[in-house]
Amino acid sequence: MTEPKYKPSEEAIEKLVSTQSPRALATAYLRAKRRADDAEVHFKLLTSLVESGYAVRDGDLEKARDALKSGLKSMRTYNQTTEGS
Repeated sequence: MTEPKYKPSEEAIEKLVSTQSPRALATAYLRAKRRADDAEVHFKLLTSLVESGYAVRDGDLEKARDALKSGLKSMRTYNQTTEGS
């Protein structure tokens, strides 16, 4: 993933750490990480669908098949890594 553009101030971090339990902070972090991972996979799937659509439009069925395979591979890999979490 890329480095986030938003950098909270030390004061904001200190306020959050002082008002929340470690468990609540960990839960919030894991939920945010899951949302980011979901968004990344959804983007990859959408990209592969768009690429396959363009390939079909251009008559290149081999390229369309490869794009769909790439999207399915991303989805399967993600599903395997997130099972049970």
